[in-house]
Amino acid sequence: MRLRYLTAGLAMAGGLSAAAAALSGVLSKDPVPTALATASAWIPEPVASPPAEARPVSFSGIVARADPAPVVKASILPAVVLPDAPLPDVAPPRLVWSRAVGPGETLDALLAEAGLVARDRVEVSLALGAEYDLRRLRPGHVLTVKLESDGSPRRVALDVDAGVRIETIFGAKPSTRVFAPDPEITTLAGETQIESSIFAALDEAGMPARFAVDLAQMLGGTVDFRREVTGGETLRLLWREARVEGKPVGQPEIAFAALDLGDGLYEVVWPEDGDGRATVFLDGEVLRVFAQPVEGARLSSVFGRRKHPVYGNVRMHTGV
Repeated sequence: MRLRYLTAGLAMAGGLSAAAAALSGVLSKDPVPTALATASAWIPEPVASPPAEARPVSFSGIVARADPAPVVKASILPAVVLPDAPLPDVAPPRLVWSRAVGPGETLDALLAEAGLVARDRVEVSLALGAEYDLRRLRPGHVLTVKLESDGSPRRVALDVDAGVRIETIFGAKPSTRVFAPDPEITTLAGETQIESSIFAALDEAGMPARFAVDLAQMLGGTVDFRREVTGGETLRLLWREARVEGKPVGQPEIAFAALDLGDGLYEVVWPEDGDGRATVFLDGEVLRVFAQPVEGARLSSVFGRRKHPVYGNVRMHTGV
C-alpha cells in the first residue's frame, strides 16, 4: 500500500516539474516580427519541365545542338624513300660587274676594277680586239663582266654605238661574236629659210647640219654661195635615218635636196643604193650627174681655206 502511494507521488512530482519548465521557456523568449515570420514561411513554386519538342536556344548567334562530336582519325605519313645516288653539287652563283665607260678610261683599267688579274685582262683585250678596234672605245659604252666563283672571267660584253654588242665567252677556247640589231629605216623631211649660211639654217631648223657639206659638194661648181645665197632662200630636204628602239644610230643619209634661189630651182637626187652617184636638176632638167671617184667614199669637207691639222696655220685646202 505504501509502495503504491510512493509511486503515485513521484509521478505527480515529475509532471509538475515538466509543466513548470515549459512555462518558463515560453515566457523567457522575445516576440518574432510579423514580416520575418511571413518571409520565413514563403516557399517557391516548383519549376515546370520544358516540353520534349522545345527548340534549341541561341546564344549570340551560336546554336547549341546535340550533334555527336566528330571522330578524328590519325593520318598516316608516307614513307620517305632516300635515293641511292648522292645529291648533285650546287655551283655557287656567278658575280656580275657592269659599268659605263667614263672619260679617259681604258679597257684595262675597267677590267682591273672588275677584279680581273693581269693575265685575264690581256686575254679579254685580245678577244674583244679581234672584232672591235679598242681605240674607238668612247664614254658611254658599257662593259659587263660575268665572273666565275674563282674570279676568272666567264663572259665579257661590250655595248658600243648603234646598239652593237661584242661578246666573248670564255671556256676551253674563247669565242667572240658581234651582235648588231636590224635597224628600222625612217624617212624624214624638213624645210628652212636661209638667213646667213646653209649650215646655220640647218642647225637652227633641227636638221642634220652635216648635209651642208653634201650640198656644197653637189652645187659647189654651179652655185656661187657667196653671191647668190644672200638670205631668204628656201631649202627643202629629204633624208633617211636608221633607228633602233626609236633612237637614231649611225649617220643619216640625204636622199633629196631642193634649193630655191628665186631665179632658179636646183634639185639633187641621191640613189638609195649608196653608190655615191647623184643627179643635179635645174628647173626640172638634168644639169649633170655626179659620181664619187671611189665607190662608197664620202667627202667630209669642201674646198676652201681652213686650219691645217698638222702645221696649225690657215691655208688653202686642195682636197689632196
